Amino acid sequence: DILNTVNANVAGGFLVARMALRLFADAPRADERVYHYFSFGFSDAGAMLSQSAITHKVTKLMLPILDELLRKELSKESPELERSVGLHQVSPGLLLTDLLLADTGAGVKSLVFNAIAEEPRDVASKLADRLREETTANARIEMLPLPNAAMRMLTTVPRVLMSDESAMRFFTRDGMRVPRDGAVFKDNGVEELFPGM
Repeated sequence: DILNTVNANVAGGFLVARMALRLFADAPRADERVYHYFSFGFSDAGAMLSQSAITHKVTKLMLPILDELLRKELSKESPELERSVGLHQVSPGLLLTDLLLADTGAGVKSLVFNAIAEEPRDVASKLADRLREETTANARIEMLPLPNAAMRMLTTVPRVLMSDESAMRFFTRDGMRVPRDGAVFKDNGVEELFPGM
């Protein structure tokens, strides 16, 4: 599991970054940032909140470091290309996926996930528009910044503890998935977007 995670997140991050930089190097230069590279790492807060294995957290925390080193190398080696390229970190937040919900207890589901998690399709819809609009050199794109997450926790957790059904967006107090018209959920609570997946 350790080698698979390191290969996917670290080696994969290097390979994707290398390929992106090769494509950018072959593309026409511009005086504005028209080529963008987005990596999906963890913020420090995201790593602390994640229930995933330490290998997953550590390798995801390496991606912002990789981006910073790429930025410095690009600036030193090819300032002309650097003016055309944006290197960005994206933090989509807690998404209700198989990875997030693996081995997660009812308390975390009802208190934390009702407050700050989101359905992957909802985040993807918002995030796609946001990424297409990016024009800067170095953005940190967070779907749920830490102050907003803290406010959601402060306002949602007490309501869940008082059994306020309006606070239970995804899970009941006992960790069962809240039904939604037309939605099919796996046993772990992940929505099936395609039959059998």
